[in-house]
Amino acid sequence: PLGCVAIDAAGELVVAAPSTADPATFPLYVWSLQTGQLLEELSGHTGPVSALAFSPTGGSLLVSGSWDGTVRCWNIYARDHAPLTLTQDGSEVVALSLRPDGLELAVATRRGGLLLWDPVEGGQLKQIDCRRDFADRPLSPH
Repeated sequence: PLGCVAIDAAGELVVAAPSTADPATFPLYVWSLQTGQLLEELSGHTGPVSALAFSPTGGSLLVSGSWDGTVRCWNIYARDHAPLTLTQDGSEVVALSLRPDGLELAVATRRGGLLLWDPVEGGQLKQIDCRRDFADRPLSPH
């Protein structure tokens, strides 16, 4: 079964990560939407991939977040596919989102951190500790 999926802005590629995998590898699979053919298998994460996103600007940036505590920024059209790796707060990545211009990446972690990154250069821009804001508030069903 697949755990997460993303489609590029041009509608040419779809990337998915399995929700279960061999304990040694946690690949990303890249398919052509036009032919349905598997084009590439990307590897590098050491834990299950929990979030995927393509740059909304239609560029070549694919971002993956994992339970291994890292986010990887891939140039999907590069030959070597060596990703820029961003290290989080030591906690599993549970969600991520790119700003509409693709120049800022928000990453949510299991420890309640919200980290903002430059997905091109790799610098951390901000960190928000959401735990303190949620600590005194009861969870509402609405």
